[in-house]
Amino acid sequence: MQCSKFSAPYMGNFVNSLVCLENVIADRGGQQAYVFPFEVETQPWWDFFCKRHKTYTVKNSSDIGEMLAIIEDFSPSIIHTHFEGFDECCVKAVRKYGRKKIKIVWHMRDMFQYHHNLFKHLYQVFCFYRHYNWNVTEDVSIISVSAELYEFIRRYTTFFAKGVNHVEVIPNGVDFRRIDSDSLDKIQMHNIFTFLAYGSRNVQKRVDYLLKAANDIAACKEIKVIITLGVDTQEVVDSFFDGDVPKWCELIPQTPNLNELLSQADCFVSTSIHETFSNAICEASVYGLPVIQSDIEGTKWNANNPSTFVFRSGDVDDLKRVMYEVMHLQWNDLKQKCEITQLNNRKKYSMD
Repeated sequence: MQCSKFSAPYMGNFVNSLVCLENVIADRGGQQAYVFPFEVETQPWWDFFCKRHKTYTVKNSSDIGEMLAIIEDFSPSIIHTHFEGFDECCVKAVRKYGRKKIKIVWHMRDMFQYHHNLFKHLYQVFCFYRHYNWNVTEDVSIISVSAELYEFIRRYTTFFAKGVNHVEVIPNGVDFRRIDSDSLDKIQMHNIFTFLAYGSRNVQKRVDYLLKAANDIAACKEIKVIITLGVDTQEVVDSFFDGDVPKWCELIPQTPNLNELLSQADCFVSTSIHETFSNAICEASVYGLPVIQSDIEGTKWNANNPSTFVFRSGDVDDLKRVMYEVMHLQWNDLKQKCEITQLNNRKKYSMD
C-alpha cells in the first residue's frame, strides 16, 4: 500500500515510479493500492488513474480512523509512505489494526533544514524528535533518497529512534520512457542561446541567482532564459524586475511533456541551495542537455560527468563565469560530452 501526500497537477516521475513497481509486484502475484489526499481528485490525471488502479483518498492525512478503514479493506503486507505526511498516522493505524504484522517503510524525499531563527530551530528539533522517536518508529524501515538527507536525520534515528529497523540510501529512479530515445540527435542549437530552469519554492531553488547572472550577461550579449512557473516564481521574477520583466526572460507553465520542454533550451541550470535528488537534472542530462549546477551535496552525484558545469553555490559571479563558458563551447565537442553523461545517468538512475 503506497501512501503519499501528493496531489500535483500531473503524475510526473513520482507516480510513474510507483506504477513501475506495481507492474513488478503484479508479475510476482502481488497487489498494490494507492492512498492520496482527497485534493488529488481535482487533478486532470486522476480520473484516468483511478479507473486503472486500486485507489483510496483521505480527507485528513492524520486521521487514524480513515487510515484504519483502508487497512481493514485492503489488508496490506507492506505500507510504504512518501513525503512524511502519512508516516505517524500509518504507524498508529497499524497498531490499532493489530491482527497481523504489517511492515512499514518511510520514504524520505523532502529536503530538511533548520530555520536560522533560534526559537524556530528549537521547535523544529522538537518536531523531528516527535516524528522519529523510538515510540513512533519502532520496527519502521527508512529509505532516504540522498546521503545528505540521511545524515540530517541520523542524529534522531541514532539517539532517539532506537526502534528503527533499518535506514538505507537509495537514489530516485527516473522514468526515462518519457524522453525520446534519440533526443540527443534531435538537439539543434538555437539562434539565441537559451537557458532553462525550473521554478519552485525560491527559498530552495533560488532562481533569483540565475536572474542576477543573466541580467548582467544580457546587458552585453543576447541570451534567453526560460523558467517554469512554480509556487512563488511569478512573485520572485516580478519583484526582481519591479514588474518590468525583460523580453529575454520568459515564464512558462509546468508540463509533463519533457521532450517539448527540454527542446526549447540549450542548457539546463540548477541554482538550488538544497536538493535531495534532482530528477530535473537527471532528466535534462539524459535528454542530452549540458547542465550547470551549484556545488551542493545533494547534486554531487552528477558533478563529475563531462557535460556538467559546477559553480559555487550562491556566487553569482561564478555562475556568470560558467554560463559564459558553456555558451562559447563548440556544439560538436559538447555533444560528445553530453553523450557520455547520458549513458552514465541512464545506467545509474533508471527505474529498473
